[in-house]
Amino acid sequence: MKGYRACALLLVLLALSFPAYSATQDRPFVLATAFEPATLDPHAKLSTDITQIVRNIYDRLVDWKPGTAEIAPAVAQSWDISPDAKTYTFRLRRGVKFTDGSPLDAAAVKFNLERAAKINLIGYESDQLNKMVETTTVADPSTLKVTLKQPFASLITLLTNIYLVNPKAIEANAGSDMGQTWLANNAVGSGPYKLQSWTRGQQLIMLRHAGHWGGWKGNHFNTVIFRFVKEESARRLMLERGEVGLAQILLHDNLDALEKTAGVKVVRSPTLVTLALYVNARKKPTDDVRVRKAMLSALNHDQVMRAMNYRVKPAKSYIPIGHWLYNPSLPPMKYDLQRAKQLLTDAKYYDNPTKLSMWYPQGQEDRRVIGEILQAALAQINVSLEITSTTFPVMSRTRTNLETGASFYPLWDNQTDPDRYYGRFVTCASVGATSWQGICNAEIDRLLARAGASTSQAERKTLFQQVEKILMDMATIVPVMVGTDNQAMRADVEGYVYTNAWNLTWDIYRMSSKR
Repeated sequence: MKGYRACALLLVLLALSFPAYSATQDRPFVLATAFEPATLDPHAKLSTDITQIVRNIYDRLVDWKPGTAEIAPAVAQSWDISPDAKTYTFRLRRGVKFTDGSPLDAAAVKFNLERAAKINLIGYESDQLNKMVETTTVADPSTLKVTLKQPFASLITLLTNIYLVNPKAIEANAGSDMGQTWLANNAVGSGPYKLQSWTRGQQLIMLRHAGHWGGWKGNHFNTVIFRFVKEESARRLMLERGEVGLAQILLHDNLDALEKTAGVKVVRSPTLVTLALYVNARKKPTDDVRVRKAMLSALNHDQVMRAMNYRVKPAKSYIPIGHWLYNPSLPPMKYDLQRAKQLLTDAKYYDNPTKLSMWYPQGQEDRRVIGEILQAALAQINVSLEITSTTFPVMSRTRTNLETGASFYPLWDNQTDPDRYYGRFVTCASVGATSWQGICNAEIDRLLARAGASTSQAERKTLFQQVEKILMDMATIVPVMVGTDNQAMRADVEGYVYTNAWNLTWDIYRMSSKR
């Protein structure tokens, strides 16, 4: 409460600096988010901080149907797959243009697939494009053919994460890094909004792209402002005072209070998103599997559920209830401090006790709470856990320097596509790119390769569940809970629909105000 009141003066100053939120489409729609990206280049990084922005600026070849786990047309109106499952023919919408008037045609899509692969910075997507794609061929301005080296069942879902940047703009600003330096602070897409300005540490403003192929009939917000506000208490006050139309609120105590606040509503949706502790298995002492399993036994899931006001579900594995891969026969996680202490004794941890560390992104207070629950339990068995809040870009950089990184990283990730989830976090190719645990297993790579090439859902399920078992034995990822998507907004805001593939982001083009 003290921190809550302490934000009042800051908010008065903010109110004087920024336009107040208005419900009309002719005035800005303002969002308060905890995350500010380090770059706007969607081929250099894929995480919540950048996706919340670029999802509204760039198009993709295919997209997710809102509110479902089904693929829908986007720039590609339709596609065919050859009988041998190795050639995909995409037929593009005619007349799609980037904000500078350049055409988004088959040549532009080819450029983007090749750039994402060559830069090779977004982990799973880059890796699979390099491994699986034989050729991309422009048949005509509206037709692109992608030929694979072997069948790859998840190609279409992979393409939902390849954002289409403007080749003309990149070529004009290529420099020595294929435009990464320029694109870090600029954006030229074909999506519904275009970047107007970005004042780092404060706000990013987007204006509607009048030439967007989706059109502007009906109600849409013409101007969108992302305000970067690290403190959840500040974001909550901004929402209550009507200074923003939507605020990123993660603590369930705050969400429950906001549900009772006049002029505010909370939209809750079930998800396939699992929060897990990713364990740095390259760094001592968590390079010992016994220490990692001790951490698993020291996490009190019942206490986590209470802290979250029972608005979430305990996770038994990485795959949540409701997913086609979910294995109901898995036993629940057991809180057992005696077992944890014995495992640490067997690992000779107490001979040279080392302080453990957990980093979590600034503004993600639910993760701090989970860290404190683990911290208190570990203290009972004489293990010290230091909890640090840092920016998401800093956390991301530690993936390539795990020797100096934290012991634990609590992260949400959606499980819509198992190929992508496992590919991003557990393959050998992901180590040093998107993997947070820093080690890999050759057998997992082999099983995932077989699953990716299989066209049989039953075979894929068997293979993925074998991967899950190996991971559970490795104890490099500790499942914590299956979350609920909670969006706190002003009562007049309409059109928000949660889609599992887009956690903690917003399709603002589909949103409006009823006032």
